[in-house]
Amino acid sequence: MEEKNSIVIYQSDDGLVTMEAMVDAANETIWATQKAISTLFQVDRTVITRHLKNVFSTGELEEGSVCAIFAHTAQDGKTYNTKYYNLDAIISVGYRVNSVRATSFRKWSSSILKEYMRHGYVVNRNVVSEQKYEDLKRAMGLLENVFNKELLLSSDQVTDLFDVIRDYTYALDTLDAYDYQSLKIADTTAPERFHATYENAMEAIGSLKSNFGGSDLFGVEKDASFHSSIGQIYQTWDGKDLYP
Repeated sequence: MEEKNSIVIYQSDDGLVTMEAMVDAANETIWATQKAISTLFQVDRTVITRHLKNVFSTGELEEGSVCAIFAHTAQDGKTYNTKYYNLDAIISVGYRVNSVRATSFRKWSSSILKEYMRHGYVVNRNVVSEQKYEDLKRAMGLLENVFNKELLLSSDQVTDLFDVIRDYTYALDTLDAYDYQSLKIADTTAPERFHATYENAMEAIGSLKSNFGGSDLFGVEKDASFHSSIGQIYQTWDGKDLYP
């Protein structure tokens, strides 16, 4: 069987254990090798082998239903046919050797599968972090380019540029927290200090354009989605703000 499933990384709550697994959305399960399972539960691989044999010999699980061979590319670049075990087998062994870790892994697996069903993909946090880093590097490269061109920027303009970078990073973190359902909304402001409209937003963007090079590509709308997004901020229902 060819390896066509997404690779996901599990990390224990204490951060001491990291293991690689595959998410199989079609069968709504997670697959892992014996080596990965032994890493997960911090026991020798022979212990995992022994418990798997007991699980199958007692009829608790049928080996043919919870075990599969996948083509796996190893660190040496070669492809090997490797035996994997699904979530049922992993949890069954886990409750025998480390019930706390088994419970944690089961909850994590459930959230991963739900995410895949909802979005059609799994967000790899390491990849997201790398992407943020690359975006930040590009932003800093822009700043360096500005200085190399010896443009005369006031201290306020330099501060504004760093504010854009900071706010962009904050926006990525906020979206990430929303995707993982961990977004916490702090106390909202009662009196409105500023009412955003499409017109004043475009005016602010135009100001940034003139401050940082005046490129014809800066602030160009690809469609009417920005206008729509601004309008949605102040939606109400039954006289109350939908977004406090």
